[in-house]
Formats: sequence, C-alpha cells, structure tokens
Amino acid sequence: MSGMIFRLGEKKYRVESDWAEGSSRQYINNVSAVSSDEEGYIYVLQRSDPFMLVFNGTFQSSD
Repeated sequence: MSGMIFRLGEKKYRVESDWAEGSSRQYINNVSAVSSDEEGYIYVLQRSDPFMLVFNGTFQSSD
C-alpha cells in the first residue's frame, strides 16, 4: 500500500508504510487514529495494547 495517494477534499495524502523505525514497528497494530502536533510528535491510537504510541522521529513511549 506504500506509495498510494488518497485525496480528502483539496488535500492529497501519500501512504508511507515504512515511516516507523526499528523495534517500534512491533507495537503498531489495529490503528484507529493518527495525529501530530506542532512540535513534530506523532500520536497513534490503536485498539490493542499499548493504547497510545508517541513518536518524535523515533519511538518515545507507549502509555
């Protein structure tokens, strides 16, 4: 699915399935939502444990 482009209104989004690095990939499962903030943190909410993952270039926490 990597490289696919999705459109939402006027915006286009490209799928990057390899954005998570190293061992953090083992934690990503059943993703419900993804968001980011102005400091560059990426928040991943999922329906499995751990419920929330936080990234800032590399894996930060799983609370």
